[in-house]
Amino acid sequence: MRFRSIVTFAFCVAALSCSVQLLAEDNAKSVARWEPVIAAFEKEDKESAPMPGGVVFYGSSSARLWNLKVSFPDLQTVNRGFGGSDMAAAAHYYDRVVPPNRPRVVVLYEGDNDLANGHTACQILTDFDNLIARHKQALPDAKLICLSVKYSPSRAKLRLDQEAVNALLKARCNRDPQLMFVDLASTLLDEQGEPQEKYFRPDMLHLNQEGYAQWNAKLSPVLEQVFQTK
Repeated sequence: MRFRSIVTFAFCVAALSCSVQLLAEDNAKSVARWEPVIAAFEKEDKESAPMPGGVVFYGSSSARLWNLKVSFPDLQTVNRGFGGSDMAAAAHYYDRVVPPNRPRVVVLYEGDNDLANGHTACQILTDFDNLIARHKQALPDAKLICLSVKYSPSRAKLRLDQEAVNALLKARCNRDPQLMFVDLASTLLDEQGEPQEKYFRPDMLHLNQEGYAQWNAKLSPVLEQVFQTK
């Protein structure tokens, strides 16, 4: 009960801070370091455009390192993860990276690096709203699935902030039928609610094959259900 109370308090504090009206800003200088990888994505799409109606995985290294062909062999998937990115960068580059693939579903993983870089839950939610606006304008019929921020051993000190961000992202997605929040973070926890090291690479931050297997088992039926819904 005490843990739940702490989490609830963290959520309330984050939610209160988000009541302040903030404008999302695209800081070209802060996202410029990803320009080469974004340009490579654009080149790839022009040279070999994928068939429309698939799934684009988008976001930071947790998306980039996901072996999609092995994980989802029956789905048409495109990996557009770029390591080290945050929600602001994902929003900034969204129009150039995601819509050209004409997906039916976009799976987003962001928020992990934001917190590590000192961003607040309010900032992350504001950047997420910016990304949502771009998604709705470019792909009004595509589902956007937002994945929870994982709880990794190397970032244990950020646990309460991660809990707060996940609660806010979930609440935001629940307000819009085009959005969906999927909690994959809990699939990596033990009975005490702590992340299990066996699911992580030696850096204790990124998932290993066994960790992704846990995520695949949770996400696969969700994607199947989305594609069955007309």
